[in-house]
Formats: sequence, structure tokens, C-alpha cells
Amino acid sequence: MTRQARSRQRWRLIRPRRVHAPDEARPAEVARPPGAEAAGAPSGHPADDELRERIATARWHTVRYDSLRASLTTRASFIVSVNAVVVAGVALLLAQSPAKDIAGGRIAFAAASLGAASSLFFSALSIQRAMGALIGRRKWRALYGEVPSTSDFYQHSDTLRKFETYASFRTAFQSESLQRQLDSAVLNLWVVMRTHSYRYGFLRKAITMLGISISVFVVSSIFVLTLRVLKQLL
Repeated sequence: MTRQARSRQRWRLIRPRRVHAPDEARPAEVARPPGAEAAGAPSGHPADDELRERIATARWHTVRYDSLRASLTTRASFIVSVNAVVVAGVALLLAQSPAKDIAGGRIAFAAASLGAASSLFFSALSIQRAMGALIGRRKWRALYGEVPSTSDFYQHSDTLRKFETYASFRTAFQSESLQRQLDSAVLNLWVVMRTHSYRYGFLRKAITMLGISISVFVVSSIFVLTLRVLKQLL
């Protein structure tokens, strides 16, 4: 036996042990403060805990789709700005391509004007589609075709129609069950998803129209520049 093992055995033999007397009270367990469950601890009701988890999950998805909608709005604003630059470029192109300054005379000028008009047309379509991605112009209940169950505290028009006074609103809000809260969260998530999909369709169309407008503008600019060079050479 090593010296370290003998030291441990000697310590176990000489260490005093506490022996509780029969009438000695053992230390009591620390009682949980009242309201601990309400502060975030499990409530003890599996059904309520499951509802809270579903509400939290719906909220997470809703926040995610709100972020996507915010980025969609930023991209739609960018498309409108780019279209403004294209329109300014078309105006400059027409100002720099009079019939007397390009080869081909009036026929060439008419062709250049047709290209500029086409670019303006597609740019206007792009702006219109981008506005559809920015602003909803129709009510969502009529837009999506399917009318979900109303929620007392989701759509402000439904809420104000049902609760005309603050007292009735406060009473209903404070007494709302977890199941009703889950219904509101699910309704909110469904509307957010459909709204994002609807507006994203407008964004894709706006990008397509913007691409066509830029392409026509570039071709028209090259055409006018070539005719101006030919005019100088002839």
C-alpha cells in the first residue's frame, strides 16, 4: 500500500461523523416562492405548456417573415430608384439625338425614339409592379379567397367593431385563453406568409420589367451613338 493510500485510510478512520439524534430535526427543504411558476417555470399542466410552445413557435416564424417582408420593401424601393435613373437616361438620350445630328435623318431618329419609348414603357411597368410589392392595394380577406376565423386582437377593424369601449376591450384581453392566443398567432402567421408570397410575386415581375427596360435603353444608346459617329465620318 502506498503512502498516499495509507493517509486516506487514516483520515477516514479519525474523521468525526455527524449522527442525528432521534429527536433532532433534519434541515428542511427550501420552499419555492409563490408565483415561481408564473415567472417562467413549468406550470405543471402539459396541455398549457404545449400551447405556450406553439405560440412561441408561431411567433418565431412571424418575426422571420416580417424580416423577409422588410427586405422585400428595401429591394422594391431600390428598383424604383433604378427606374428613375433609366427614365433620366432616356430623356438625355432623346435630347442628344436630334435628326440633324445622326446619320439616317428622320428615319433613324424615329427608330431611336421608338427604342426610347419602349424603354420608358417597360420602366413604367416595373415601377407599377414595384409599388404592388410595397403597398397592398386590396383587403387580405378578399385577396386570398379563403376567409379564416376572426381574431379579437389581430385585425384592428375586427377588434374595434367588436369592442367599442376600453372597458370591454380590457376585460376580453385579460380573460383570453391560451387557445385563443394560439388561434391569433396562427392567423397572424398565415396572413404574413400569404402577404409575403403575394408581394414577392410583384417584386419578381418588377425585376423582369426593369431588366427589359435597361436592355432596350442600352441598345438604343448604342444605336444613337453609332449614328452620331457615322454622321461625323460622312
